[in-house]
Amino acid sequence: MALTTKIKHIDKRPNGVLRFRRRFPKDVAEVLGESFLQVHIRNREGLAFYREYQAIVRDFDRIVSGTRSTMTGNDKRSPIEKWHDALMKAEGLLEETTGLEGDPTCARELLVEGLVQRTGTDSLLLKALANPEAEQPKMTLQDAKAMYAKDKHLPKNEIVRLERITRRLEEALGSLEKVQLDGLRRDHGRRYMDLMLGTTKSDGKPLSIATCTKESKIVAAMVNHALRESDLQADVSNPFIGLPWPKDTATKVEKKLPLPDDLVELTFPPIFGPLRTGIFHL
Repeated sequence: MALTTKIKHIDKRPNGVLRFRRRFPKDVAEVLGESFLQVHIRNREGLAFYREYQAIVRDFDRIVSGTRSTMTGNDKRSPIEKWHDALMKAEGLLEETTGLEGDPTCARELLVEGLVQRTGTDSLLLKALANPEAEQPKMTLQDAKAMYAKDKHLPKNEIVRLERITRRLEEALGSLEKVQLDGLRRDHGRRYMDLMLGTTKSDGKPLSIATCTKESKIVAAMVNHALRESDLQADVSNPFIGLPWPKDTATKVEKKLPLPDDLVELTFPPIFGPLRTGIFHL
């Protein structure tokens, strides 16, 4: 006897094709003008199916959060993420169109005509329907950050760490969604290095060289991954690799101190002051 499992939001079409179909929340559906996200699943079994399914689930969640952010004027999606979401919604519209399954070109033309009447011509969804093969927006550091977190399957604590690290990167370079990968220059790396060397902790002391170099390695890895995945590695040098950081002159005791002083003050109440000093300052 075969064991079967029902997977949420997946159904099988009469032609044997697997389909992801999930209803949008009511507030999101009203803004999008669509009730469902529908996408054909290319892989039918095994790890390939699971990965594709999880990717579509994440796309669904991003469309919902992006739409709600737009409603509140706080949409943080990059241009490439918005384009990808528009392509997903366009495919869903085509899935809902009946009677023209054998003529996708005609189906697209009819959908475009209806969408123009409803939204006008300045619509990303309209462009995705009319020309899905159009060149997508150029990848930015914001896209690199999102891709790195997604492809490396970072757990929540590592995502929080990446957010902290990229906030400092943004302080140095400005909005990450405005810095395109193919426009990276050595100056971007040096500006980031200067920012890190000028950053102080809550006690007024500068960040250690060890902390600076450790965080810069994460930034370099994030950019490297994006350059490789976007086929730009041969054309663009990673400006965050090989930066001339000052020599780390911290003593071994400073490097191996279990907790920084400001964190010790928060962890142990003042009544244990002598004991605390004895533990951490031998």
